[in-house]
Amino acid sequence: MVKQIHAEWYKAVHRPYFRNLILACALLSAGAVAMIYWLRDAAAVADQVNLPFAVASTLFLMVVGLYFVSVGADLVYSDQFKFNTLKNEVSFGLPRWAIYLSRWVVSLLVLLLALAVLAGIYLALSALLLGMPSEATALEQFNLSPNDALVMSLQALANYIFASFPLWLGGLSLMLCLMFLIFNNTFAAFSYLAAVAVLPPMLKELGNYVDPVFTHMYHLTLSYPFDIMNHATGPQAAEHFLLCWGIGLGWSLVSTVVGLAVFQRMEIK
Repeated sequence: MVKQIHAEWYKAVHRPYFRNLILACALLSAGAVAMIYWLRDAAAVADQVNLPFAVASTLFLMVVGLYFVSVGADLVYSDQFKFNTLKNEVSFGLPRWAIYLSRWVVSLLVLLLALAVLAGIYLALSALLLGMPSEATALEQFNLSPNDALVMSLQALANYIFASFPLWLGGLSLMLCLMFLIFNNTFAAFSYLAAVAVLPPMLKELGNYVDPVFTHMYHLTLSYPFDIMNHATGPQAAEHFLLCWGIGLGWSLVSTVVGLAVFQRMEIK
């Protein structure tokens, strides 16, 4: 299993796709900070656009990770039916469970590296270009000292990532399951987008206007915890963490079991 993971990692990081992904993450972070810096110069309250503000602004972007995981899965898995990679590995005698799980692990590692690049460059450039607020601004904006305001924003970011991580895992597992079951990468990607972006609001509206059972189904989707994430404060925060981990790990487990079960019996031509 370790050798299989090492082989998949070697193949992934030597693809132009990987270099382009890391470069895109770096440029995206740099562009976001540059835009904030430009808007700060044009704003009447320029001092309020600072490092703690930049960190706090990312809290509303956690749901983007649910779509970003599809890129990591596609990087590791794309066109494997087309180029007979899976057929060669199965013919060589590698266990199918090792083939499946090694791609899951490598996809996760690629995404963690991409997240580190996004967060590292964003925070470094925000500190360099935006800086810390003055004492007066921090008291007015956060009712805290500048250092305490920064610590509070970083703690909030860590909490949001901790709550979002299992949901990202669930999305990654679902995407890989679809890619193993569907022989067309494009169709698998659109199926994933339908599952995480189209189905949840449909279930929500059906629950409002047709039958409450659809509302309960909506509450089990990967999107639902993100919809209520910004409203989970105080005692509700602990319940929300449990909800995120329960739904995320549930989707991850079910998707992986289904994908493995079908792949074990699949005839690869």
